[in-house]
Amino acid sequence: MTRLLATIVAALALLALSSAPASAATWHHQWRSLPFPAQQSGAGYMPTRTIDLNGRYFWHAFSAHQAHPTQPDETSRTVTLVGRYRWDDGLIKSGSTYIHTSSFTNVRTGGRVSISYPLSGRFGSGRYHFGSTIDNVRAR
Repeated sequence: MTRLLATIVAALALLALSSAPASAATWHHQWRSLPFPAQQSGAGYMPTRTIDLNGRYFWHAFSAHQAHPTQPDETSRTVTLVGRYRWDDGLIKSGSTYIHTSSFTNVRTGGRVSISYPLSGRFGSGRYHFGSTIDNVRAR
């Protein structure tokens, strides 16, 4: 979790300094109140971001209950992305829980990569922080 917080802080600093392509780290996240068991009203996508990427990236998707920020549900993978991408993050209702899906879609080719995982809901209803970060492997 310390690494996640450090990544988010670094991403915020980077965004404050530059609007250049993601060469080090950037983020895409929001807070949302979620009921458990899952309801359709909790599902939905946050606003899309479009960014230029050129390299190999460590991609991390997460969600954490406000009262338990050091115990997130999360997944990650390393991807190579070159071009302009639409970045989507959202929650889909799946049975009694939600599935967090993060994806990058190449604006020119339509090629898409995604990661997803189920929110455990172990802390029940409440305010959740969810989203994803992307960090250039060279900058790590």
